[in-house]
Amino acid sequence: MLKRPSSDCDSIEDIELQSLTSSSATLSTTNTNKKPQFRDSLWSCCNAGPFHPSLWLSCCCPALAAAQFVHRVKWIKVSSPNFFRRMAVVCGLYALVRLLCLLAVALTDPNLDKHFHDKTDFIEPGWIYHIAAHLDSALAYVMWILTGLWLWRLRWRTRQQDRISGHCSEDMCCSFACPGLVASQLLRHTADYGQVSGRCCTRTGLDV
Repeated sequence: MLKRPSSDCDSIEDIELQSLTSSSATLSTTNTNKKPQFRDSLWSCCNAGPFHPSLWLSCCCPALAAAQFVHRVKWIKVSSPNFFRRMAVVCGLYALVRLLCLLAVALTDPNLDKHFHDKTDFIEPGWIYHIAAHLDSALAYVMWILTGLWLWRLRWRTRQQDRISGHCSEDMCCSFACPGLVASQLLRHTADYGQVSGRCCTRTGLDV
């Protein structure tokens, strides 16, 4: 029976697992007398530097940062190696639609005319303005809710797997109130950025 030749992706994943395993071993060795905990706190987002790729990706698009985390811990099906790419397309379309909505609002608002000075003479915008404004708000709320729910589950599952103390309500509040900080903490928890360099727009966010 012929064996399937190993692909570049498989070798990359093996290297990632080795680096993550060694990082976890180092972390557990230094914390033998302590309870299991995250690598650092939720507010230690600048530990790797204020311009680190993981920090900027987590702040600008927590959903993509969550996709990198899922690839690292392999919480996806083996048949979904392009999960990060699909998420990047979805986030890109989301940003494009919101940009178009904001442009439509700016271009169809008669009160933004440069010759309009009297604030008491309000002009009611047309239907395009209202549709674009409501669509933009709806997309923002939907993205916030879906990202918060996803990060909530990822953080809860990480605590359960690594036996980290905490409560489900804590995961929920952090995920919805500051999704960028939660995504950044999850990325730092699964990689030692002192040994491995970070990358912004790659599948795992690691330079391997």
